[in-house]
Amino acid sequence: MREPESHFLPRSGKVLVVRLSALGDVIKTIPAMRALSEARPDLHLEWLIEDQYASLVESLPFIKRTWVFPRKKWASPAGWLRMTRHLAGIAGGQWDAVLDFQVNPKSQFQAAITRAPIRITRKKDTERRSIIEQNADLIRGLGANIKMKKSWKWPLPNQCFQSADLKGNGYPVILHADTTIYGRDKAWPDSYWINLATELKAKGVPVQFLRPPSNSRIAILAAEAGCSLTPLAPNIPALAYLLDHCRGLVGTDSGPTHLAAYRTVPTVALFGATDPAIHAPCG
Repeated sequence: MREPESHFLPRSGKVLVVRLSALGDVIKTIPAMRALSEARPDLHLEWLIEDQYASLVESLPFIKRTWVFPRKKWASPAGWLRMTRHLAGIAGGQWDAVLDFQVNPKSQFQAAITRAPIRITRKKDTERRSIIEQNADLIRGLGANIKMKKSWKWPLPNQCFQSADLKGNGYPVILHADTTIYGRDKAWPDSYWINLATELKAKGVPVQFLRPPSNSRIAILAAEAGCSLTPLAPNIPALAYLLDHCRGLVGTDSGPTHLAAYRTVPTVALFGATDPAIHAPCG
C-alpha cells in the first residue's frame, strides 16, 4: 500500500475539495471529508462540484461554501460568461490547500489555477482497495488522525422537499433499474427486474420503481411488472428523503444506490463490469 505524502495544514486553514462528479463518487468522498471535519474542526472546508450535484454538497453541514462548476450551462455566450466568472472566482490563492479527488484534466486545471500552496491529488491505487479507503489515505496525508464512519444520515434541509409528497406508497421496496449512458455495462436484464418485482409483490411487499428524470424504459418496466413509479425528486436531498422512507432498495451500481446505502437504507447493490471490492457502497 502506498504511504500517503505528509503535509501540514495551518490552524483555521481554508481547504477546497475538488470532486466534480459523478453522484456515486461524490458520495464516496463524503466519509473522508466528514472525518477530516471532525478531526480538524478548525478548518474551513469548501467544495467544488458540477452544477447537477451541487444540491447534495450544499446540504452537508460541514461544508462552508459550495463552488459550482457550470458544466451544463456554458455552451452559449451567456454560458461562456458564467464559465469565465467561475474560473476568475477560484483563481488567486484564497485556499491553503486543494484536495483533488477527481483526478482528470478538468479538476487538475481548476486545482492548478487556485495557486494553493498545497495541492494534493489522489494517486491511482494498484491494489484492489475501496475508493473510500483511497480517499481516506489522501486525508491522512494531511497529518489528520481520522476515524472513518461507514454511514451517515445527516439532517436534510426542509425546503428541499416541502413542495412535494415524496414518501413512497406503503413503505415500499424501491427498485433502481436505471443506469447512465456511461454505465450501460452495469445494467441488469429487464426480465430480471420484472421477475424480482413479481416475486416481492407475491410476498405482499409493496414495490415501486425509482423514477428517473427522463427514461421511458423504466416506465415500461414498471407497467410490465404491475408497479408504480416513485414521485420525481426535484433535487438530491429530496431523493435522499424519498429513500429514507422506503423499506429497502435494490439497484445498479450508480448514484441513488450509493446514496441509499450511505444513509443507512437496507440496500442490495448489483454489480456488472465494475469491481465491488473497489466500488462497493459505503454503508
